[in-house]
Amino acid sequence: MEREGRNHIAIDNCTDASIFTNKYLLKNIREVEEACVLIGHKRGSEMELTTEGDYYGMKVFYSSMASGNVLCQRDVAERYKLYEVPDWGIRVLLGGRPHDFVLVGKRYVLNTRKPRRISDD
Repeated sequence: MEREGRNHIAIDNCTDASIFTNKYLLKNIREVEEACVLIGHKRGSEMELTTEGDYYGMKVFYSSMASGNVLCQRDVAERYKLYEVPDWGIRVLLGGRPHDFVLVGKRYVLNTRKPRRISDD
């Protein structure tokens, strides 16, 4: 997620872990019981993750060194229903409200400051 913004969240079907760089999007930030090493983040580098928080009931790792805010699509799908709109995006009902991840290039992105809705187009 190349500097799209600290308030943008991508939903990604190729990642194994959810990780945010913006701690203000998370609740209940805490140290993890056992550190996790993320391999391949930023061109093959390794990152040790020792902090996590909650995003709508989902566990998300936190690191100020992460390149962006990314939700693992599988983690989201295990907890919430995903509604895919071909060539537009993915809608997820989080906390009873629609969150629309809009197709931007090859990624589905939610701008938490200025969200776009499917009905906007």
